[in-house]
Amino acid sequence: MNWYKIAQNTPQTLGDIGESRQCWIDPNGIVYEVELSHVSWIKDNLDFINRRYSLALAPEIPRSHIYNDENLTKLGWIRLLWTSKGAHFNINSLYNTNSLRRIEEGLFQIHDPRDTRSVEIWGIQENTGSLFHWNEFVNSGNNFIDYVQAHIYQPRNNELV
Repeated sequence: MNWYKIAQNTPQTLGDIGESRQCWIDPNGIVYEVELSHVSWIKDNLDFINRRYSLALAPEIPRSHIYNDENLTKLGWIRLLWTSKGAHFNINSLYNTNSLRRIEEGLFQIHDPRDTRSVEIWGIQENTGSLFHWNEFVNSGNNFIDYVQAHIYQPRNNELV
Protein backbone atom coordinates (compact mmCIF):
# COMPACT_ATOMS: atom_id res chain seq x y z
CA MET A 1 0.00 0.00 0.00
CA ASN A 2 1.21 3.49 -0.86
CA TRP A 3 1.92 5.36 2.41
CA TYR A 4 1.33 8.73 0.75
CA LYS A 5 -2.12 7.58 -0.35
CA ILE A 6 -2.95 6.43 3.20
CA ALA A 7 -1.79 9.75 4.66
CA GLN A 8 -3.85 11.77 2.16
CA ASN A 9 -7.01 9.81 2.97
CA THR A 10 -6.66 9.75 6.74
CA PRO A 11 -9.50 11.52 8.56
CA GLN A 12 -8.35 13.51 11.57
CA THR A 13 -11.31 12.82 13.87
CA LEU A 14 -14.32 10.54 14.16
CA GLY A 15 -16.41 13.53 13.11
CA ASP A 16 -14.57 13.49 9.77
CA ILE A 17 -15.64 9.93 8.92
CA GLY A 18 -19.24 10.21 10.03
CA GLU A 19 -21.43 7.34 11.06
CA SER A 20 -22.19 3.96 9.48
CA ARG A 21 -18.48 3.34 8.99
CA GLN A 22 -15.75 1.27 10.53
CA CYS A 23 -12.28 2.38 11.43
CA TRP A 24 -9.16 1.87 13.50
CA ILE A 25 -7.99 4.65 15.82
CA ASP A 26 -4.30 4.56 16.69
CA PRO A 27 -3.00 5.34 20.21
CA ASN A 28 -2.39 8.96 19.16
CA GLY A 29 -5.97 9.43 17.94
CA ILE A 30 -5.29 9.15 14.20
CA VAL A 31 -8.34 7.63 12.50
CA TYR A 32 -7.91 5.09 9.70
CA GLU A 33 -11.10 4.37 7.81
CA VAL A 34 -11.68 0.71 6.98
CA GLU A 35 -13.18 -0.23 3.62
CA LEU A 36 -14.00 -3.96 3.83
CA SER A 37 -13.14 -5.26 7.30
CA HIS A 38 -10.80 -4.47 10.16
CA VAL A 39 -8.84 -7.65 9.47
CA SER A 40 -8.45 -6.94 5.75
CA TRP A 41 -7.29 -3.38 6.53
CA ILE A 42 -4.50 -4.80 8.71
CA LYS A 43 -3.57 -7.32 6.02
CA ASP A 44 -3.55 -4.66 3.27
CA ASN A 45 -1.55 -2.19 5.39
CA LEU A 46 0.71 -4.52 7.35
CA ASP A 47 3.96 -3.00 6.04
CA PHE A 48 2.72 0.53 6.76
CA ILE A 49 1.60 -0.40 10.30
CA ASN A 50 4.84 -2.21 11.14
CA ARG A 51 7.08 0.59 9.85
CA ARG A 52 5.06 3.61 10.99
CA TYR A 53 4.46 2.23 14.48
CA SER A 54 7.64 0.14 14.90
CA LEU A 55 5.63 -3.05 15.32
CA ALA A 56 6.24 -6.63 14.28
CA LEU A 57 2.79 -7.88 13.38
CA ALA A 58 2.81 -11.29 11.74
CA PRO A 59 2.58 -11.68 7.96
CA GLU A 60 0.58 -14.45 6.30
CA ILE A 61 0.62 -17.30 8.79
CA PRO A 62 -2.35 -19.38 9.92
CA ARG A 63 -4.72 -17.30 12.04
CA SER A 64 -2.40 -14.25 11.81
CA HIS A 65 -5.42 -12.09 11.01
CA ILE A 66 -6.93 -12.84 14.43
CA TYR A 67 -3.56 -12.45 16.14
CA ASN A 68 -2.93 -9.09 14.45
CA ASP A 69 -6.42 -7.76 15.18
CA GLU A 70 -6.13 -8.60 18.89
CA ASN A 71 -2.55 -7.33 19.10
CA LEU A 72 -3.38 -3.93 17.63
CA THR A 73 -6.10 -3.60 20.26
CA LYS A 74 -3.72 -4.72 23.01
CA LEU A 75 -1.24 -2.07 21.83
CA GLY A 76 -3.76 0.70 22.46
CA TRP A 77 -5.57 0.83 19.12
CA ILE A 78 -9.35 1.22 19.16
CA ARG A 79 -11.51 -0.82 16.80
CA LEU A 80 -14.78 0.89 15.87
CA LEU A 81 -17.83 -0.29 13.99
CA TRP A 82 -20.81 2.03 13.47
CA THR A 83 -24.21 0.47 12.86
CA SER A 84 -27.70 1.90 12.65
CA LYS A 85 -28.15 0.91 16.30
CA GLY A 86 -25.00 2.61 17.57
CA ALA A 87 -21.26 2.47 18.01
CA HIS A 88 -19.31 -0.67 18.94
CA PHE A 89 -15.75 -0.22 20.22
CA ASN A 90 -13.12 -2.83 21.08
CA ILE A 91 -10.34 -1.67 23.39
CA ASN A 92 -7.62 -3.38 25.38
CA SER A 93 -9.24 -2.78 28.76
CA LEU A 94 -12.33 -1.10 30.16
CA TYR A 95 -9.92 0.52 32.62
CA ASN A 96 -7.68 2.07 29.93
CA THR A 97 -8.44 5.73 30.56
CA ASN A 98 -6.58 6.92 27.43
CA SER A 99 -8.76 4.78 25.16
CA LEU A 100 -11.92 5.77 27.01
CA ARG A 101 -11.05 9.49 26.69
CA ARG A 102 -10.53 9.08 22.92
CA ILE A 103 -13.90 7.36 22.63
CA GLU A 104 -15.57 10.08 24.69
CA GLU A 105 -14.05 12.84 22.51
CA GLY A 106 -15.20 11.10 19.34
CA LEU A 107 -18.72 10.46 20.57
CA PHE A 108 -19.18 14.08 21.62
CA GLN A 109 -18.13 15.12 18.09
CA ILE A 110 -20.73 12.87 16.50
CA HIS A 111 -23.70 12.50 18.82
CA ASP A 112 -26.36 15.00 19.74
CA PRO A 113 -27.11 14.85 23.51
CA ARG A 114 -30.59 13.51 22.71
CA ASP A 115 -29.29 10.67 20.55
CA THR A 116 -30.80 7.39 21.78
CA ARG A 117 -28.47 4.98 19.98
CA SER A 118 -26.39 2.57 21.99
CA VAL A 119 -22.70 2.67 22.78
CA GLU A 120 -20.94 -0.62 23.43
CA ILE A 121 -17.33 -0.77 24.56
CA TRP A 122 -15.77 -4.24 24.75
CA GLY A 123 -12.68 -4.79 26.90
CA ILE A 124 -10.42 -7.53 25.52
CA GLN A 125 -8.61 -8.12 28.83
CA GLU A 126 -11.82 -8.38 30.83
CA ASN A 127 -13.70 -10.29 28.12
CA THR A 128 -16.76 -8.22 28.88
CA GLY A 129 -18.26 -4.91 27.86
CA SER A 130 -20.14 -1.81 28.82
CA LEU A 131 -23.44 -1.04 27.12
CA PHE A 132 -25.60 2.06 27.43
CA HIS A 133 -27.60 4.61 25.47
CA TRP A 134 -25.84 7.88 24.68
CA ASN A 135 -28.66 10.12 25.90
CA GLU A 136 -28.82 8.23 29.21
CA PHE A 137 -25.12 8.91 29.77
CA VAL A 138 -25.50 12.61 28.90
CA ASN A 139 -28.55 13.00 31.15
CA SER A 140 -26.80 11.25 34.05
CA GLY A 141 -24.34 14.12 34.46
CA ASN A 142 -21.65 11.54 35.31
CA ASN A 143 -18.06 11.42 34.16
CA PHE A 144 -17.79 9.25 31.00
CA ILE A 145 -15.15 6.88 32.36
CA ASP A 146 -17.07 6.32 35.60
CA TYR A 147 -20.29 5.79 33.66
CA VAL A 148 -18.69 3.23 31.32
CA GLN A 149 -17.22 1.30 34.23
CA ALA A 150 -20.52 1.37 36.13
CA HIS A 151 -22.31 -0.24 33.17
CA ILE A 152 -20.14 -3.32 32.67
CA TYR A 153 -22.08 -6.48 31.90
CA GLN A 154 -21.18 -10.15 31.71
CA PRO A 155 -21.64 -12.20 28.52
CA ARG A 156 -24.14 -15.04 28.80
CA ASN A 157 -23.78 -18.20 26.70
CA ASN A 158 -21.43 -16.41 24.28
CA GLU A 159 -24.07 -13.75 23.67
CA LEU A 160 -24.05 -10.17 24.81
CA VAL A 161 -26.68 -9.27 27.37
